[in-house]
Amino acid sequence: MSTQPLFWRLATQYSVRGTVGFAALTSVALGQALLHERQYQPLPQLQAPNIGRELPEALALKLSEKREELRKRLLVRTEEVKKEVNAKSLKLKAWRDKIKERYNEKIRHIMTNLQRRNTFEEFCLEKPKYRVLFLGDSLVTGIGGAPADASEGPPLPRRVCRALAQNLGVQIEWHALGLTGGDLDDMSQNLLPKLKQLIADANDNDQKNFDVVVLMCGLNDFKYLARGHVRTPWAFGQRLSTLLDDIRNEVGNDCRIVLPALPVALASFQEPLKSYICFLANLWDKQKLRLADASHLSGGFVDFIDVISLDDSARQRTLVADDGVHPNEYGYEIWSQHIARGIANNLLTPKTQLVSTEKADEALHLNDTDNYDDLFFLPISSD
Repeated sequence: MSTQPLFWRLATQYSVRGTVGFAALTSVALGQALLHERQYQPLPQLQAPNIGRELPEALALKLSEKREELRKRLLVRTEEVKKEVNAKSLKLKAWRDKIKERYNEKIRHIMTNLQRRNTFEEFCLEKPKYRVLFLGDSLVTGIGGAPADASEGPPLPRRVCRALAQNLGVQIEWHALGLTGGDLDDMSQNLLPKLKQLIADANDNDQKNFDVVVLMCGLNDFKYLARGHVRTPWAFGQRLSTLLDDIRNEVGNDCRIVLPALPVALASFQEPLKSYICFLANLWDKQKLRLADASHLSGGFVDFIDVISLDDSARQRTLVADDGVHPNEYGYEIWSQHIARGIANNLLTPKTQLVSTEKADEALHLNDTDNYDDLFFLPISSD
C-alpha cells in the first residue's frame, strides 16, 4: 500500500480531474481546520515541577535494599547494647557512670560505621550523570498529561529521562522550559532568557553544563496556515537555524541538541485533514533533518529523531487527550521511549571528525536547490 497521503495519490492519478479533486479536498481540509480552530477547547495547564532526577530501576532498588538493611542492623544492635547496659547496670550500680559512657561510645561507634556504609549511597549520587534540558511548546509543559501525575513533572521530560536512565544505567537530571502555544519567535523571546539564567545558576553552583537539549517545535509554526497566515517550511528552517545558534551560544559546542519529529500521527483528526496535516508536518520536519545533516557534516551535534512507528497494540489504545491534539499519558509514554532510544544511541556515538567546509556548505544550502514545485498551493513568502 502506498505511504503517500490520500489527496496526493488522487492528485497525481488524474490530471484535470485530479487537480480539481485535490483542490476540493484541500478546501475541505482547510474548512475542517477552521472549524477545529473555532471549536477547540484548550486543556488546562498542567501544574508540574520543572526539575527532577530519575534513577535506573536496578540502582534505585539497590539503594532501597541497602537503606533497609542498615536500618535493621542499627535497630538490632541498638537493642543489644540496651540489653547489655541494663544487665550490667543491675549488677554494677556503682559503675553506672562508666557503663553509661561505654554505652554512648558504642552508639558513636555504630553511627560511625553507619556513616561509612552510607558512602555507597554518596558514591551513587556523585556518579557522573547527564543533565537534559527540554525546551519548547505545550509538549514540554505537559498539556494532555494526567493531573494525578503532575507532581512528578510534565510527562514528556520525566518519561524520556526515566527511559534514558534505564537505557544508560546512570542518573539523569532534567529541566523543563516550556511555553504553551509558543512558536520559534516566542521561544526566542521568552525562553532564551530563562535558559541563560539556568546556565548562570549552574555555573554559580559548580554544576556541569547540559549534555542534551531537546527542542520541541514546529506545531505552533505551521498551524498558523489554518488561520490564514503565510508560513512556509523554508522560512521555518531559517528561524530554527537562528534559534539553534542562540541555544548553542549558551550551552556550548559539546552539548547535543535534539530535534524530534512532530507526533501528529497520534492526533485524532478526521480525513482528509489528518493526511493534510501529516503532509505539512513532514515538510517542517525535513527542515529539522536538513539542519541536523548539515551539523553532522561540520562536526556538530544537532540530532534529528524521526517520526514514531506505532505497532498494532499501540494503535488499539487511545493515544491522545480529550482535545484530540496532544498525547495523553500513554501517548507520551510510547513517544518518550522512542525519543529516549534516539538520544541514547546518539550519546553513545563517538564524535564525528570534521569534514570539508565544501560539504558543509552544500548541506546548509539544500533549501536553495530543493524542489518545492509540489507546494504550489502554499503562498510563497520569506515569512
